[in-house]
Amino acid sequence: MLARQTGMPIHGVRVVRKPDGYSFWGEVTDEIQPVRNAEGQVDIGGTVQVIAHVIEGWTREHPEQWLWLHRRWR
Repeated sequence: MLARQTGMPIHGVRVVRKPDGYSFWGEVTDEIQPVRNAEGQVDIGGTVQVIAHVIEGWTREHPEQWLWLHRRWR
């Protein structure tokens, strides 16, 4: 909704623990293009699905590091 209201770009950010268990590396994605409806407005549901796909890829890449602390899908 924020991207829809402001036009600001959307980026994903993640931090992954290295095998030594003490250090990390971080990554910022390229801009995630929002899905647009027929009127050219950002389709929130479609855009959330694209973002969820990015998060799913990260989770599948490092499943042992995945932890979700709140009830996102209530």
